[in-house]
Amino acid sequence: MDTYRLTPEQEAVVCHSRGMHARVLAVAGSGKTTTMVHRVKHLVMGQGVPPRRICILMFNRLARIQFQDKLEEVGIPEAYRPHVNTFHSFAFGIISELKARGWLYGTAQMWVGIGRSLPGARCTKRSPIWLTPGQYCSMQLTPMRRWRR
Repeated sequence: MDTYRLTPEQEAVVCHSRGMHARVLAVAGSGKTTTMVHRVKHLVMGQGVPPRRICILMFNRLARIQFQDKLEEVGIPEAYRPHVNTFHSFAFGIISELKARGWLYGTAQMWVGIGRSLPGARCTKRSPIWLTPGQYCSMQLTPMRRWRR
């Protein structure tokens, strides 16, 4: 069970009105993660928001694991904990769902902007192009050299 006391500023974030955006700016180590965990607890256990209605995105796996640990520390029962994703896993889930529903096919086009890379090639044309996987045009793409150790 969490015994951390929130500051008045943190308490204001935790109890912020639903449906209103809030921006939390603070220096490293000031308790942003703890504040967000308490916000989740307030929404799920105090306001009755279903956990599946809360989207939590973390930058990397370590941050995701730490956030999940803090959800447990504050006493949120496992059944009431929302799923915590990384940005990558969240995007991968969306793409997988779209493919499963047949809305996205394996032959979907890929956007290649100026100076952007594809495996083994780089766009050198002055305007962006669309490429279908497997499509290659030597006038638009030039092979990149592999890095050697």
